[in-house]
Amino acid sequence: MLRKLGIVGLGVPLVAIIAALIYLFLFGETEPTFEDATQQLAQDHTVYGLDLEGRPAALVAPFGADPTRPLPLIIALHGYGSNVWEHSLYLGLIERINADRFLLLMPNGTRDADGNRFWNATEFCCDFGDSNVNDVEYLGSLLDEASQLVDVGPVYAVGHSNGGFMSFRLACDGLPGLSGIVSLAGTTLADEQRCADAEPVSILQIHGDADDVIRYDGAEYPGAPETVMRWARHLGCDFNTAETLPDLDLEPGRRGDDTRVVRYRQGCADGTTVEHWRIVGGSHDPAFDSETIGESIVAWLFEADQRS
Repeated sequence: MLRKLGIVGLGVPLVAIIAALIYLFLFGETEPTFEDATQQLAQDHTVYGLDLEGRPAALVAPFGADPTRPLPLIIALHGYGSNVWEHSLYLGLIERINADRFLLLMPNGTRDADGNRFWNATEFCCDFGDSNVNDVEYLGSLLDEASQLVDVGPVYAVGHSNGGFMSFRLACDGLPGLSGIVSLAGTTLADEQRCADAEPVSILQIHGDADDVIRYDGAEYPGAPETVMRWARHLGCDFNTAETLPDLDLEPGRRGDDTRVVRYRQGCADGTTVEHWRIVGGSHDPAFDSETIGESIVAWLFEADQRS
């Protein structure tokens, strides 16, 4: 079922919309309903409601966007126990929709027996109740539905933790139009052969090296360095031309630049890029400034894809 929730040209500042959404989180007993959250977003965006298999989702477009003109689409994939609204606020994605002119597809994972939302991403994370829900199929169908409403350009996925694992699952299994993924504190599938036939996509792995939930060096799953090396190898990147780029300051509450950056681009298949942002001393939930991290992630996605 598809519903266009509409454009309301009220000229409400985006900061007020973000504040209202945050209020829903802080003072609501549960996560906000799609109706409440999308009503807030519709004040300064074009918002479409989608519902597949009883799982509501939102497609958010820039205010006044022509649906016949293609725009990039980012799929927001939340972490275990979180939800898409919290995730999109944390990474500053909502703030960038109008500024950077992209579509944001906002789905939620299903709930487990404890009420926690999750994605059935890899053997490690996070279908702990063995529900066997097919989230790859669900997200593919959701993308198909979105494509009936608007002209979709290149597709990207941005995930945190369980959502990061899910981003890699999409890269391995394939999703129509997928050009790149960003994983924060998630890693690739344990069995490298599962991704042997994966189509070329750009990869950004962001990970704090003090993460005590999804460990930087891995455990029952590949660590961040191994994840980066696997994908660089899979894409045929030239390891001898790895670039060390200027450090980034991703956590403004800490003194100095906290993030080391390594990029593989030369030789990578189809103009793709593999890049690693290592947050020195960073935790599982880094204390980002949402405006800065959102701008950085979106800029990376759009710049990393060098395909002609």
